[in-house]
Amino acid sequence: MLPVLGMAAVQSYVPTASLIHLPLHTLLETMGGVMALTIAGMLVARQRVSATEPHRVWMACALAGMGTLDLFHAGALPGDRFVWLHSVAMLVGGFFFLGVWIRWPNSPRWALRLPVMVFLAAFGLGLASSVWPEMVPTMIRQGRFTVTTRLLNITGGIGFGLASLFFVRRFHHRARRDDWLFAVATQLFAGAGLLFELSALWDAGWWWWHLLRLVAYAAACVFAVSAYMSTEYELRHVNRRLTNLNRDLDRVVANRTAELRASEERFALAVRGSTDGLWDWNVVSDEVYYSPRFKELLGYTDDEFTNVFSAFQLRLHPEDGEPTLAALQAHLEKRGDYDVEYRLLTKSQGYRWFRARGQAIWDEAGRATRMAGSITDITAMRAAREATEAANRAKSEFLANMSHEIRTPLNAVIGIGELMLDTELNERQREQMMMVLESGESLLGIVNEILDFSKIEAGRVELEQAEFSLRELLGDTMKSLAFRASRRGLELAYHVQPDVPECLVGDPARLRQIVLNLVGNAIKFTDSGEVVIRVSCQRDLPSPGGLTNGGTVDLQCDVSDTGIGIPEDKQGMIFEAFTQADGSTTRRFGGTGLGLSICVRLLELMSGRIWVESLPGHGSTFHFTARFGIGSAADPAAAGIPPEVLRGVPVLIVDDNATNRLILEETVRHWDMEVLSAASGREALELLDRRQASQRPIRLLLTDVQMPELDGFMLCEQIRRRPGGTGMAIIVLTSGDRHGDTGRAQQLGVAAQLIKPVKPSELRQMIAAVLAGIPRNTLTAGPAKRPAPVTPCPPLCILLAEDSLLNQKLAVSLLTKWGHTVRVANNGQEALAAVIQQPFDLVLMDIQMPEMNGLEATEAIRLWELPHGSHVPIVALTAHALQGDRERCLEAGMDGYVSKPIRQEELYQAIVACCPKQTSLDQNAAKC
Repeated sequence: MLPVLGMAAVQSYVPTASLIHLPLHTLLETMGGVMALTIAGMLVARQRVSATEPHRVWMACALAGMGTLDLFHAGALPGDRFVWLHSVAMLVGGFFFLGVWIRWPNSPRWALRLPVMVFLAAFGLGLASSVWPEMVPTMIRQGRFTVTTRLLNITGGIGFGLASLFFVRRFHHRARRDDWLFAVATQLFAGAGLLFELSALWDAGWWWWHLLRLVAYAAACVFAVSAYMSTEYELRHVNRRLTNLNRDLDRVVANRTAELRASEERFALAVRGSTDGLWDWNVVSDEVYYSPRFKELLGYTDDEFTNVFSAFQLRLHPEDGEPTLAALQAHLEKRGDYDVEYRLLTKSQGYRWFRARGQAIWDEAGRATRMAGSITDITAMRAAREATEAANRAKSEFLANMSHEIRTPLNAVIGIGELMLDTELNERQREQMMMVLESGESLLGIVNEILDFSKIEAGRVELEQAEFSLRELLGDTMKSLAFRASRRGLELAYHVQPDVPECLVGDPARLRQIVLNLVGNAIKFTDSGEVVIRVSCQRDLPSPGGLTNGGTVDLQCDVSDTGIGIPEDKQGMIFEAFTQADGSTTRRFGGTGLGLSICVRLLELMSGRIWVESLPGHGSTFHFTARFGIGSAADPAAAGIPPEVLRGVPVLIVDDNATNRLILEETVRHWDMEVLSAASGREALELLDRRQASQRPIRLLLTDVQMPELDGFMLCEQIRRRPGGTGMAIIVLTSGDRHGDTGRAQQLGVAAQLIKPVKPSELRQMIAAVLAGIPRNTLTAGPAKRPAPVTPCPPLCILLAEDSLLNQKLAVSLLTKWGHTVRVANNGQEALAAVIQQPFDLVLMDIQMPEMNGLEATEAIRLWELPHGSHVPIVALTAHALQGDRERCLEAGMDGYVSKPIRQEELYQAIVACCPKQTSLDQNAAKC
């Protein structure tokens, strides 16, 4: 703004004013040129010291070129050369000042080289213009500047104007004075170049923009002077600091010398008093310093043990010599850790075990020159370690034997109980047999907890990484506990927040184990009310947490109950092994006290934790977190059902339990259904009457069965009597398989029955089927008494190798019920002879048998099959259930593995998986 206003003023008031033209002009241009070169030199000096601001190099180039050409311009007489040198100086300055936007160069070498090149080029141009003036283009014609003159000046002015924006931006971000000064200077230069168009030689406008250029040089000079003064101040400050540092250094050297002397004395004392033997090996000369303690550990005096490396090497145990020297060589050549154990021959005690650690020093060429270290006598420690390992092996063997000895009779108890339940029993007999099964399952749970804790304690648990549906897993797990909860009159529910991913990657079996433990405990310690699981993504964790871009999610699961609660002073101890909150609860409720401890260990493997909040008499909430991967599988609830089938369908939810009602509402609302809810049968009838009166009938009713006053079936009966009630589809939800419910549901025209808690996929499929009008007898959903085999399997000729008479009878009964022919072998030797004698379609092999165990028999059978080119499938039936048992069976040549107690469905599927081709079945069946 200042250049424009000034030019307007001089053109208006003194358009023809003139001054002492040439002498004053020469003085001004000489001053400007000298200042420009001075500033350029200072910028180069600062950039060479600290090459952090590359724009200074371009500023130095611009000022070096302008200053040099201005000096030649100052010595020229008025004319074309006079104006040419000035115009080129303006162009050079604007061009190089525009380079401040470039982030190069940033090295001290170019900080000097580039400005010098510009200076030499400008000097050559000025010299050529002076020596060969005829080369200069026409710059003035008839007292006015030509287009070339104006173009050169205006272009330079534009360059300066753009450069000023750079300094304005820097000043806005950092507010430094030098940026402000150069912003002003470049704007003044820009004004001088752009206003050149409005002036003529020696008029007032001419002198005005000359004055602007001088002021711009002065502004830049102020920066240079202030920078110089600042540098001088910094140098004086640095000198003072160096003086102080030298004084402090002298003091430190004196202190360190005293400390070094004291350290040497302490080292000498440490060497004499240390229980470890120290050594210092000169690798080049092969001399070794062995401390007195080193020699004492081997029983030698100082003069009996020579200070050479061979003295150590000769006393190494023959078996340890090669690996020890190899580890030593690897450390010297590859700089790996040197930490080995070996035996050394002592003077009077034979060989003793030592642990050696050391560190080498290498020269500039990478050659080891020195190595020092220590040896520690670990003979007693190794003996203790070997004793511990032997104890662990004995413990593992004991657990394996215990597992086998307990699971073998349990297999008979549970298996025969299941077979009995498949026969015609009266109500009392069925109830008693269920008690037998539950007792067997309880004992099996205790055995499994002990084995799990042992595996976790030994660090032999590895988590699986598989895709699974969290909602399906929770639904199946909660359904397996529904009967227990119903028997105690408890409501069982689970709620997964919508933002929780449908498909996770992790270990579903271990997650199910944790949920079973926590929910099972909640049912055990709750006499009335409800047990609810709530799952959500964590939002208060530092990254990674919640949903992350890395494909993981941190989930928090809350298991709450309305049970007896836990006193605050007992809440920490319940997570310890073999501990419950109170001794009386152990007697009343039973249990090993291992379940929560196992949960703690498993959640640590899942990068999670567990804690509890509880008040005695008000229930407890167990919280746990775990990290899972995010899978890509589709939502099973939506499989095969188009969204438009359910969208907009009015549904009435009736449940007296607020938690169950809220969960059902959120579930069906997620499918875009029109949701109405009622907390009782009376409220539901009133709502139905209002909807019927307004000609907006409800198509579907979801009602709980067990409700006070008006239960679910009574509500259905009332609805069927009302106008329009006969056409309503009804699905009833029950907490247990109550006697007579099925018959009454058929009488009332109930479309389907579902056992709570209901899985979203199960509910969606059932609603879609009901709305589609599928017949009722195909829609009954609930826990089957015993899963029936669905995969067809033809009759087989099976060899059963089992030494337990009870398990023989159980397996034979089960297999013959499925249509198979069975031959029994009492041990592995008989099984091998039977396989050699005749072909079988399948061998079921127990592991622990007399004379020849199952693994040995399998290996012998596989060895016999090699020359014959045959292969009979072998499935392990074993009570061994420790970590690695399955792998050992498969490595021995078995084709499958089923642990005892045997589950009918699991055994059936294992047989189907190994079932040979039909062509061989007919042949073997005839020979069996």
